[in-house]
Amino acid sequence: MTESTTPEPVDPLRRMLKLALDDAEETELVERDPDPSDFSDAALLDAALNPELEPLDRFLGRATRVYVAEVLRRTGGGRTATARILGIDRTTLYRLMKRHGIHG
Repeated sequence: MTESTTPEPVDPLRRMLKLALDDAEETELVERDPDPSDFSDAALLDAALNPELEPLDRFLGRATRVYVAEVLRRTGGGRTATARILGIDRTTLYRLMKRHGIHG
């Protein structure tokens, strides 16, 4: 597979965390059981862009899954290009993909 153009790295996690922290003062925390629809790709993307307050590890896991999947999509599934954009080695990328159930 040839790599033509790769997207420029962006910092969506920092932006998402800032949005979550900015909203933290105005939002009441409510604990709820996860709904199966919480885990669809569209729901994950929506949650990453419009986060509810939740434990940080859950938020970061979902944000990581969405971002890695998007970088993979933009690179046409190119693992080397994806790892380079993310600033990690390919082994780490494979582990992230396995941990977050990303198939690409």
